[in-house]
Amino acid sequence: MTKNQKTEPTVTILGEDFSGSNSSLKSSEDMIWGTFLLFCGSVLLFNYLGVFPWEFWDQVWRFWPVIIVLSGLSIILGKSWLARLLIAVLSSIAFGFITLVGLKEVGIPLVESLPLELPSIIESLEAIIK
Repeated sequence: MTKNQKTEPTVTILGEDFSGSNSSLKSSEDMIWGTFLLFCGSVLLFNYLGVFPWEFWDQVWRFWPVIIVLSGLSIILGKSWLARLLIAVLSSIAFGFITLVGLKEVGIPLVESLPLELPSIIESLEAIIK
C-alpha cells in the first residue's frame, strides 16, 4: 500500500461489518415494515389465543396514517445507521402506543393496571388525533 492510498475505516460489531460501503444493511423502510409485521402478527396471535378481542382491530385501524408518516420520515432522514436506529425506535414506540390505545378502548384490564400517568398520556394523544 502506498502513502497516497487511503483506506476506509471499518467497524465490526459481533461479527457484522458496519462500514460505510456495506450495502447489506437494512433500510429504514425495512425497519418500519418489519415492526409493522411484528405488531400485526402479535395482535393476530393474541386474537387467536383469546387474549385480545377481535374488536381490537376496529380501534387500531384508524391509526393507519402512522405508517405513511414513518415512511416519510425514513425518506427524509436517509439511510445512515443513526436514521435507521431512530426510525426503529419511533416505529416501536408508535405501535406500542397504538396497541395501548386499542386495548384501552376494548376494555382490557391490562391497561388499567399500568402506572397512572400512562393512561392520561394515552388520552392526551387521542385528543390530539381526534
